[in-house]
Amino acid sequence: MLFQRSYLFFIAIIQICLLLPSCHDSKKTSPDKKRKIKQIQTQVKRLDSIDPDEVNNAIQELRQIGASAVPILIEALEHDSVQLRSNSARALPVLGASSYQAIPALVQALSDKKASVREQAAFSLGLIGALTNIQSSNTNDTLVKQMLPALVITLDDESIAVRSNAASALGMLGEIAIDSVPVLVEALGSTDSNFRADIVAALGLIGEPKNIIIPKLTESLNDESPDVRQCASFHLERLSAINSVVIPP
Repeated sequence: MLFQRSYLFFIAIIQICLLLPSCHDSKKTSPDKKRKIKQIQTQVKRLDSIDPDEVNNAIQELRQIGASAVPILIEALEHDSVQLRSNSARALPVLGASSYQAIPALVQALSDKKASVREQAAFSLGLIGALTNIQSSNTNDTLVKQMLPALVITLDDESIAVRSNAASALGMLGEIAIDSVPVLVEALGSTDSNFRADIVAALGLIGEPKNIIIPKLTESLNDESPDVRQCASFHLERLSAINSVVIPP
């Protein structure tokens, strides 16, 4: 099980080292709740910028603030500004495992009228789900499982970028997303090679059931797209090393 979820551990390590809130959590550093809320609101407003540096700096400030920024970012997911909705979804995983509280709101954002918001919401759900799987609790597990049906439906989104991020998110969830495998397999018939590559990666990361995953990855070795073939080869080799699966010649 440990090896099967190695990619999820890798994602979690990146989050812990680079993205999770620092030791100076807001609950410890600010006795003035009103001042802290105003500070958060100021940074959230910066997320409405079209300047990437401005947005990145705001996200890092929110990271420093920590978990207390989650409720305000959740509110921002319903703002009139598309830019603010999208960047708020992007910022939430940076706050670490406490962002699991945003799962219902991000699931709702998968139905946003703008593709850019749906695209970011899907990817953020994957990141939050991966973190929540690592730092598991019964409440968190329930929320993660609630996102699965929404992500599966999103595999049929009108936007290819949204569909691809939904596939990537299911892959980040690992074995917990096993019920999505039949739909992912069906989606391998897509004419978009990038989407097929993301599906292959998701299947490889989910890893189960092997009697379905291995044959589909093997079939993908003959895909017309070099990216799909390379992705299939990588995950077959990885699964072979993990599970001693015999790869057909």
